[in-house]
Amino acid sequence: MNSHHYDLILAAINLIDKNPRIRLDELALKMGYSPFHLQRVFKDWAGVTPQQFSRVLRKNHAIQLLDQGQTPQQASLQIGYESQSTLNQLTVQLEAMTPSEISQKGHGLTIRICELPTPFGKAFVACTDKGICNLEFETQALTSEVWLAQLQSTYPNAQYRAMGLTECPIQPDYFNTLGNRPSHQIKLHVRGTAFQIKVWEALLKIPTGELRSYSQIAHELMQPRAQRAVGSAVASNQVAVLIPCHRVIQSTGNLGQYRWGAPRKKALHAKEFLSAHPGED
Repeated sequence: MNSHHYDLILAAINLIDKNPRIRLDELALKMGYSPFHLQRVFKDWAGVTPQQFSRVLRKNHAIQLLDQGQTPQQASLQIGYESQSTLNQLTVQLEAMTPSEISQKGHGLTIRICELPTPFGKAFVACTDKGICNLEFETQALTSEVWLAQLQSTYPNAQYRAMGLTECPIQPDYFNTLGNRPSHQIKLHVRGTAFQIKVWEALLKIPTGELRSYSQIAHELMQPRAQRAVGSAVASNQVAVLIPCHRVIQSTGNLGQYRWGAPRKKALHAKEFLSAHPGED
């Protein structure tokens, strides 16, 4: 895992966005690297060349994935769920905080916190005895100090203590193989309204490497006019990756915004798609 590689990936994504047809030599020149070095870093990080990576980020590719969500296969998700979706639910278990736990604002809770290195930059993790309650990526605005202050504002009556990386219920290796099953069940203990919880549970049902639109999620919840409410619930998710809000995009095929930066959303989608669909681009 190399955080410098992720910085390079982000810079490349920004250039690819401006010119999706950019050649490797042009991309390398703009970034100040040799084509060989840029190709090697991409292969190391994503398993594919920059050209293959850019194809995954194109709108027509996203639209194809959205269309897959309209097939009879998707209808089966509402009944018994297909195997990959069921697997995701089994390995990431979501438990909502009770109204009493929410009203007490953390009273009686011990929240353990740590910083976690990932291929997508540094992440901050907080968990209770019942599971992870917060997982956010560092951004220019969200430093470790700001993150902790926001957490303490949400749970002012909780006790806080640092935990070592080995104690963390999620490990850096999880982010290296997003298309594979984690070695253990990951439990979440989240704070949200009844509707938000329903939306987040729907996100857990999206198979790895696929995408859904806000409209599709609303229809799955049998509330087709609730697209805006779905968008608000997706945006309010504070457990990155594990509740995969990065898999929800606009119906036009645009990947849209992301709480922790649109380029990171694109990197997550591409890495996840390529991990779940080896040999495809």
